[in-house]
Order: sequence, then structure tokens, then C-alpha cells
Amino acid sequence: MSESKALTENKKIVEKELSVIGMTCTSCALAIEKKLGKIEGIEKANVNFATEKLSLKFDPTKVDEELIKEVVKDVGYDVEAPVEDKTVTIPIEGMTCASCANAITKEINKLEGIKSANVNFATEKAVVTYDPNIVRLSNIKKAIENAGYKPLEADSKDSVDFEKERREKEIKTLWRKFIVSAVFSIPLLYISMGHLLGLKLPATINPEINPFNFALIQLLLVIPIAIAGYKFYTIGFRNLFKLSPNMDSLIAIGTSAAIIYGVFGTIQIYLGNTKYANDLYFETAGVIVTLILLGKYLESVTKGRTSEAIKKLMGLQPKTALLFLDGKEIEIPVDEVEVGDIIIVKPGEKIPVDGIIIEGHTSVDESMLTGESIPVEKNINDKVIGDQ
Repeated sequence: MSESKALTENKKIVEKELSVIGMTCTSCALAIEKKLGKIEGIEKANVNFATEKLSLKFDPTKVDEELIKEVVKDVGYDVEAPVEDKTVTIPIEGMTCASCANAITKEINKLEGIKSANVNFATEKAVVTYDPNIVRLSNIKKAIENAGYKPLEADSKDSVDFEKERREKEIKTLWRKFIVSAVFSIPLLYISMGHLLGLKLPATINPEINPFNFALIQLLLVIPIAIAGYKFYTIGFRNLFKLSPNMDSLIAIGTSAAIIYGVFGTIQIYLGNTKYANDLYFETAGVIVTLILLGKYLESVTKGRTSEAIKKLMGLQPKTALLFLDGKEIEIPVDEVEVGDIIIVKPGEKIPVDGIIIEGHTSVDESMLTGESIPVEKNINDKVIGDQ
């Protein structure tokens, strides 16, 4: 592959909107339009006095934005580029189902200045576009906390490694909780159901001999299980009280009802109503929590593998581009490439952005687009696609 230079595609005419400060009447707007209309390369200059906006269409190869600003200032007015909306990606910890994502989205959208908010449960991230003049990133994070979840560092340079560590920690925590829950669930299930299957129990906890001990030992066994699954209750009831119940709310209500009724039955047995020994549901709550924790663990492992696969694919994308500016080669991040920039692609390098060949020739592997394994020859004026 020979060295080539690519001009980013569709880039000759640029549309731009600037804010003009200091106008007092429509004559001011007309004066600016008249002055800009004399400059070669400006195809359109429309000044709106009411909104104090200057709408431009110009050829960046003939005139640049700084020159336009200087012309407006020479007429007697200040000009500045309006602050554009910002888009930020915020990792979120603690989501357990799609309802959690909906609850967070609803909470973020309550803030003034939010343009869009999209919370993805699968990737555990919120992509928020907002006006920095109205709302701050700290306000968005506060909204996520108000919804009951933990926002992590947004757009961190070390986000990949940090997210991997966080995922591994979450998997280990869920596995430990499942093990603890299973250790107590197995004897709980044996004690509560064993006698129905003909399995013998020690006389001290036999429901026919010592029904109170039979109930009490089940209560003691289910407590550690409930503690292992405490997040189901904290998150579930919080969302229930906010009238936005999710799957955790269902688990919390069901298992809490079984445990509370079991406590009631235990008290009744203590008072002499031994018939309640056959109406205890501690094992139901214990087994449900244990199986849900196992499901959460498997889900977390699967999402972790999926995330790693996506990261590996993203890692194949070029991170930088070699910009040709004023006769010099400058390496810049791909995100900083602007419309009209000339990018140098050296032999063996990937094409960082879409564009048009303006000098040189090359062979490009377009198998990801066309399925054709043979490289395609590219010459001047041919289009090229980035990330190849």
C-alpha cells in the first residue's frame, strides 16, 4: 500500500451558525450581511436580528471561520460560536432489569436542559445529550443517584480497564452471595420438605415432635439468604414506593410475604397452634432468592464476555489520524478530525475516517463491507471508508 492523502468526504461547503453580540436594529444585521457578502468563498450569510444568529455557508478552502469573525468585528460587533450540546456516556452500577433503565431515563429527563437520554441495560451505560449552559454533569449524576443507582466516572481514559475490574468484582460478589445463599438453602429445603419425601429428621427439629424448633431453625436459615439478596429488597421497595416497580420489586414482595407469613406461623406455633407447622414458606423465599442470584451471576458473566468482545472489536478501530496541515504532519485523535481536513494514510495503516483520495493510490480491504476478500484498488477521486 503506497502512501496516500485523503480529503474527508463532502467537505467543500460548510454550514455554520454563530452568535452576534451588540446588534441594536435590523440595519445592523444588513450591514453584517453586506460586508460578508463581499468575501470570496462565502455563499450565504444571513443575520437574524431577533435571534442574534449568523447563518453561514462557506467554502473552507477559500475562507475560514476566524476570518469571518474578524470581518464581523470590523463592522463593530462581537461574534462567538454558540456552545454546542454535549454528549456524555455514564456507566451505571446497580441496574438489574430493563425497568431500572426506564426509571433512570425518566429521572434524567426531569432535568431542564436535557436534549436526550438513553439508558442501555445491556451495556449498563447512559448516553445523555445536554445543554451545558443549563444543566451540569454533576446534576445528571445526582439524578441517577436519586433513581437509586450509582453513576460511575464518565468518559474516563481508563474506563475500559476500570469497567473490566468492576465487572470482575461484580461477578465475584454475585458468586459469593450465591454460594452463601445455596449453603443455607440446601439444609432449609431438606428440613422443610424432607419429611414429606420420607426423609428422616432429628427429633429436635421433627415437626411432629418439636414443631417450634422445626419452624425456628427454618427462620434462622432463611435470614442469611435474605441478607445475601438484600439488594432485591432495597432496590425493589424503593422503586415500588416511587410507583415505578421493576423485577426486584416482584421478588421483594413475593419473598417478603413468604418470610413474614412464616414469622407469623412461627409465633402461632409458639402459642400452641401447631397446625401452622405445615404452612411455613421459608423454603420458598430461600430457594427463590438463591435461584435469582444464580441467574444474576450467569447474566453478569454473559454480559462481561459480550462487553469484552465488543471492546476487542472497538480496539481494532484507529485511535489517531495523521493530519496534513500547513505542510506539516500532525498526529491527532480521530475525534478531532474536522470536515475538510487532509489526512495522510501511510502504507500498512488503517483508514481512520471516510473520505476521498486526493493524492496517491492504494489497495483497500473492503471485505467488511462487500464480503469480497480481494483488496480494491483506489485512485484519485475514489471514495474510501474509515476503519478498514
